[in-house]
Amino acid sequence: MPGQTEWQRFQALIRAHQFQTDDYLNKLNELAQQNHINLTWNDTSDGPSHDKLWQSYPTVGGEALGKFLQAAANRQAARGLSAREVYSQIRGL
Repeated sequence: MPGQTEWQRFQALIRAHQFQTDDYLNKLNELAQQNHINLTWNDTSDGPSHDKLWQSYPTVGGEALGKFLQAAANRQAARGLSAREVYSQIRGL
């Protein structure tokens, strides 16, 4: 819709799709790609190399969405938790 930000468009797409999987990260990435939404993940790590803590949150259309920040022992898990949080909050689960 005209006048909507990319994040607003992405939220509408998420509300319109019910994921039939627990792989929220891949589903969100696929949904963004199919609809030409610029979705990237911001990752940081802290701690020694043998015991890092990764944190991740999404950016959609240049809008950093730190409210979805999640942490885990590896980057993929942190992104997955963040993606699940995006989906859950947008869908009101």
